[in-house]
Amino acid sequence: MASWMKINIKLQSPDHIEETCGILAIHDIEEIEIIDPTENLRFLNEGEEHNWDYAEDDILHARGPVGVRFFLSKEEAEAKMPAVVGALQAIEGVVVEQDLVEDDWSEAWKQHYKPFKVGEGIIIRPFWEDYDAKDGEIVFTIDPGHVFGTGQHQSTSLCICLLEKHLQKGDVAFDIGCGSGILATIGLLLGASHTTAIDIDPAAIKMTNINAELNGIDKSKINAYVLNPLRDPMEGCYDVVVANIVADVIIPLSPLVAKVIKAGGKFICGGIIDDREEEVTQALQGAGFEILEITKKDNWLAYASVFRG
Repeated sequence: MASWMKINIKLQSPDHIEETCGILAIHDIEEIEIIDPTENLRFLNEGEEHNWDYAEDDILHARGPVGVRFFLSKEEAEAKMPAVVGALQAIEGVVVEQDLVEDDWSEAWKQHYKPFKVGEGIIIRPFWEDYDAKDGEIVFTIDPGHVFGTGQHQSTSLCICLLEKHLQKGDVAFDIGCGSGILATIGLLLGASHTTAIDIDPAAIKMTNINAELNGIDKSKINAYVLNPLRDPMEGCYDVVVANIVADVIIPLSPLVAKVIKAGGKFICGGIIDDREEEVTQALQGAGFEILEITKKDNWLAYASVFRG
């Protein structure tokens, strides 16, 4: 049974998150979870109109402490945390909690995560499982990391299927909200010549690069970096843009995507609850996109659209 240290760093203000993450990065601690119950509210309140998915009701009443949480092996915690705690004392009101966790949770779940097929011929294989590819199959090998998805969510599989159908060999692709880099890397395996991947979470960028390397992707073919697309300007000109996020981001994001996509380029977006279909359709059409198809799995929708300008 493994020994882990769960570290919670409680902060008085969200203003201290960036400084805290900087201290952790100096000590090579990057796979972290940022806890800020007010962040989604700020993020979604940037516009004049506010739309809320029923799946996101909890954020309407966001409460609780601000901080950062992560796990280290017992040995790594003993080596790193004294210096980390010392550096964090410069932040007013910081509280560091360290709890020993004796559990095999980090390995037990892997027993139930096996290779599986998505679409016509894409196999998602966790890196600890062997798989003999059949003719025509594309195998994507994944390290899900500690806080990111495994590719099994309905919205992810819908986006993968649309990528498989609409991405052409040689396309330049853009993955907005890349998470563990599933869509960015699969795009390259499908024949994209280059992919740019962005996320607001530094840990997502690290996992994206890890998964690209696991799949033999040349570093020159992927550029992953931290960016908030609703706040910071996006650059480039892309054949395919994919965003598996939520309707409340897709709606304001659509006119911004229109600025970085080529005429005739494809915009694939997912993470959309079916109750939001009309709103997302109107947002896409208002930004100059023609809807090619809407696919559905359970209550989740994904769109493929083409930019007409």
